Amino acid sequence: MEDAISSHITDNKTTRIICRSGNLHEAYALERCSVETCKSVIVNMHNDAETVKVLLALAAYVKNKDLTNSDLRFIVSLQNNQYIEAANIAGEGRAAIIYSKDAIARIISNTCRQHGLSQVLTELFNFTGNELYFEKVPELTGKSFKEATMSFGNIK
Repeated sequence: MEDAISSHITDNKTTRIICRSGNLHEAYALERCSVETCKSVIVNMHNDAETVKVLLALAAYVKNKDLTNSDLRFIVSLQNNQYIEAANIAGEGRAAIIYSKDAIARIISNTCRQHGLSQVLTELFNFTGNELYFEKVPELTGKSFKEATMSFGNIK
């Protein structure tokens, strides 16, 4: 797993990626990952029922922990929409659920409607030399994308 990740992401910058194997339903495995110090935990499994079980274990594990980041999120990919509600409940408000079939369908349909969007999405999902950071900027509320972009000047 580490080889696969490092072949796609060569410079982690400030991101620390931890790969562990073991039974994710057990507290000892979650403890080895130091979940309480994470900003986010990505759960990307092939079996949606197992994903929900891992969410239950994660939520139970962090419930009585002193979290470094109180906004800890569990980012979850699901293949079947019948598990979305269960995952939301299991995540106890910390789960950001991506229903992959719906997300892919939306991406494809939007790239057909917007010329150039496929290049933007390729660049976004490529991760070549880039990281994304999100920040709230209240001064930009109500402005168009163009106005917001012009507010920053040239950034190098």
